[in-house]
Amino acid sequence: MLEALIGSGKFNITVVARHTSKSELPANDNVRLVKVDFSSHQALVDTFRGNDALVLTLGDYLNLSKNTLILADAAIDAGVKRIILSEFGGSVFSSPYAMV
Repeated sequence: MLEALIGSGKFNITVVARHTSKSELPANDNVRLVKVDFSSHQALVDTFRGNDALVLTLGDYLNLSKNTLILADAAIDAGVKRIILSEFGGSVFSSPYAMV
């Protein structure tokens, strides 16, 4: 998904990762990586402020609901106009990767 957004050339992208993440991004003028403590509502609000949309691509299914609420609440408080949830891709319960 990130590659498609970058490839379109239409967006300035902020990638938000947990402050403990070791993730790195390839150099790109339209993408910045911000590592944030998800337990700090104000840090998340500050990170989201000025962004038009939040696209959640969370992979931690055990904590998906909790993290979705944390991030969505911060995005709302920051004035983000659109929130696209992780579930946009289909049901994880009907896929071959379903956790049973």
